[in-house]
Amino acid sequence: MKTIFTLILSMILIQGISQNPRDVFAGRYIPPVSNESLKNARMLSDVIPDCPKHWNEIIDIVSVKILAVCEGEARLAESKTEKITRDQYDVLNLADVGTDISIQIEFKWKDANSARADNGSVIKMNEFKLAVVPVTEAQYPGGARELKEYLENNIASKLPKATKERPVIPGATAVFTIDENGEVSGVKILNKFPADPEVDKLLLEGLSKMPKWKPALNSKGEKVKQEFKYGIRGGAYSKGGC
Repeated sequence: MKTIFTLILSMILIQGISQNPRDVFAGRYIPPVSNESLKNARMLSDVIPDCPKHWNEIIDIVSVKILAVCEGEARLAESKTEKITRDQYDVLNLADVGTDISIQIEFKWKDANSARADNGSVIKMNEFKLAVVPVTEAQYPGGARELKEYLENNIASKLPKATKERPVIPGATAVFTIDENGEVSGVKILNKFPADPEVDKLLLEGLSKMPKWKPALNSKGEKVKQEFKYGIRGGAYSKGGC
């Protein structure tokens, strides 16, 4: 399975608390969505949060590409309207859990005289992504608050500090899987360059020793695997300390 979430350990740790870890840690945040929740999607505004409901009043859509991995193979469905076609609907609903859905939109402003119209040229929006997750996501025992406390006590508080002799402590990112039994498995470091053995070891051990989670469930209520990504930021030495 591909990575679903990037969990960045930073000042975000002390912000909003909820029952799901993705709501506590937000780095490069990709909104999660289940296949089940896409069954009623008919317009782009049903898929993209805060999407204007009447784009056709201000823009001419040139292209809408929806890409996803379905049954292990990449699929692409394209249209020229804000309405979701049958092919696009199939791509959205057949996307493999643990992968990302990519939506790429190109358009022109209808008012060619507008300062923002850029002389009627085609404009490409930033790529929008959705992370396909199980209907019921894996949950740490006690919820997000307990997960935050565990990571703080077992990883964050033990990170080495940058010093004059060791001016840069690199960050590290790891992936791990919560299997059907709620056990942590497959913990591995993603970024090897630059690397710091002490940081990597701390990250691997801290994640591997987490207690059992409540496993994820699919739409049939069956227990399934779910993969997460967790990252820690490095630090640099300064005269005032780290």
